[in-house]
Amino acid sequence: KVFYRDEKQVGKRVFCSTECRHLYDFTERYNGLERFFDIDIDSVSYLVGLIFGDGCVLKSGNMTRRVSISFDSTDIRSIETGKKALKNLGISPNVNSLGSVVLMTFSVPIHILQKYGVGYTGDKFKNSPYPSDDILTNINFVSGLVNSDGYCAKRKSGGEYMQITNTVESIISAASECLSRNGFRYRLSEYNSPNPKEKIRFDLFVSGSDQVLKIRSESAFTIKASREIL
Repeated sequence: KVFYRDEKQVGKRVFCSTECRHLYDFTERYNGLERFFDIDIDSVSYLVGLIFGDGCVLKSGNMTRRVSISFDSTDIRSIETGKKALKNLGISPNVNSLGSVVLMTFSVPIHILQKYGVGYTGDKFKNSPYPSDDILTNINFVSGLVNSDGYCAKRKSGGEYMQITNTVESIISAASECLSRNGFRYRLSEYNSPNPKEKIRFDLFVSGSDQVLKIRSESAFTIKASREIL
């Protein structure tokens, strides 16, 4: 075999250039991932909720993005549920314990993330991300947000509620839209700190044990347990 200037041989394959080889490696590594995303919108919606809640998307090359999701290390249920959703999508994350935080990191092709409204990188506040329509119709998006940027509480009087808190208005707006499309009632509030350096905080509440139970029953993933409050 005579190799021309840009040809490279790897094993029995000959590539026209280094770029061709990189494209082949990329296809070999991620070809099945898009199929997993296409057939499991529940897991995708849950993952988008986690990313919009406590996730970070960074540049990691021309064709992929590096996604990191942080969890409270004491919230074992949410950590295991996150692993389950990623496994459903064919993703094996790197999991690292950093004191009070457990960090899951993995790479996803840009075109897959863009399909579901996660095409941004960096600061969510500046990018104001908003999910795709098929995510907005899936209640698992809200479940992911609750398990990252939210919590569930039960009053001693018997009432129960879910709360999602975020400083990115577009994310709270998306959660509201998702709840509306799935027939749930909710209440919104915002808090302006006297400190001008702090961002406005947006809070979304789903109140009533019947509403909370319905979200739990319709979600494909386990939502964190309610903590008891006064």
